[in-house]
Amino acid sequence: MSVIDPALDPAHDDGTASRPSLRASLGPSLGEQLLSDAGDLARTTVVAVPLGAVSVGVVARVCMFVLAQTNPSVAGMTSDDGFTIHQFTLSGSLNLALVGAVFGALSGVCWTVLAPLKTGPAWFRRTSISVGAGVVVGSQLVHSDGIDFPFLDNPALLAVAMFVLIPVLHVLALDVLAVRVQERGLLRGPRWRATGLVLALPMAPLVAVLAVLRALQHLVRQRPAGARWVAWPGWPWVARAVLTVLFAVAVVSLGSDIAALT
Repeated sequence: MSVIDPALDPAHDDGTASRPSLRASLGPSLGEQLLSDAGDLARTTVVAVPLGAVSVGVVARVCMFVLAQTNPSVAGMTSDDGFTIHQFTLSGSLNLALVGAVFGALSGVCWTVLAPLKTGPAWFRRTSISVGAGVVVGSQLVHSDGIDFPFLDNPALLAVAMFVLIPVLHVLALDVLAVRVQERGLLRGPRWRATGLVLALPMAPLVAVLAVLRALQHLVRQRPAGARWVAWPGWPWVARAVLTVLFAVAVVSLGSDIAALT
């Protein structure tokens, strides 16, 4: 789901760069592009959803257990998410796993969209997408009001570190597995595509918006001027700049909450 159509990318110049209308006609049809996007999303979602269920339903549950054991004074209190602290039930665990599956579906959509923007050596690509996503998500989880963090007896830094590390590790594992699936051509075929799209149903509104944006991109590139505009090589760097700003805002927000908690 690349921002720039390969047929319009200057790096793929085949000698027709001076004829944008011809180059635009060389690109895939809208139906072919949407089908390709659906396949990419489905393969990633098949990996991301169970990974999300494990990340939240198991890893986060273990972290909650550790915090409950080290902070006995909060036992019995209702967390900001409606869970009774220090009370472990099957229904609560299944509920967390379901929340994790939805989180996995969201991370699958986000990874599919953002992965083409990764740049630099392999270690930097993997670190930037996992740490970047982890800090942004962590800044939304950590807060200085409510019950979850302010009422902890022990230093809140342990809780903060855990709830930032969980999304970091989730996205890191997702990136490793999704790249391997792509490179080895795994999880292809109509059954996997159908399974992935069913798992992505919780993100249907977001997927619909992305499909509309893809259709608008296709319509714009039908005209020579539009084809040149879509093919402008600076678009990925604009997107990376926006993501960098979001990361900086998340760092400031997270730092502010940590300062308030400590």
